[in-house]
Amino acid sequence: MIDGRDFKVQLRRRGARAVSVHGPSTKKRPAVVVSSHSYNASRRDIVIMAITSQVRTPLGFGGAMVRDWQGAGLIKTSVLKPVFTTIEQGLVIRTMGTLAAADIKTLREIVADVIG
Repeated sequence: MIDGRDFKVQLRRRGARAVSVHGPSTKKRPAVVVSSHSYNASRRDIVIMAITSQVRTPLGFGGAMVRDWQGAGLIKTSVLKPVFTTIEQGLVIRTMGTLAAADIKTLREIVADVIG
């Protein structure tokens, strides 16, 4: 997963982190943690948003390219996908990297467009 700081994405001013999590099977999936630090500190779960390497043209509603995907620790060109879920924090395998400021701005816009 991608984090504001790490690879989980937490919507903090200093960044978002990307993280790697276990998917429904044993396949590892990148995601960004969008729940706040306060939420994460008080609960066993976190709220994440999907990241995918399947780039479709045109991008669907709320989808956006991760501009600095290498800086975020992703292995290939990736898209922020507006699919949200909660997972137990223990399912986070590792922090992959940090989203660049421009990508964090885009992430915030997606969350605002999708959730309101």
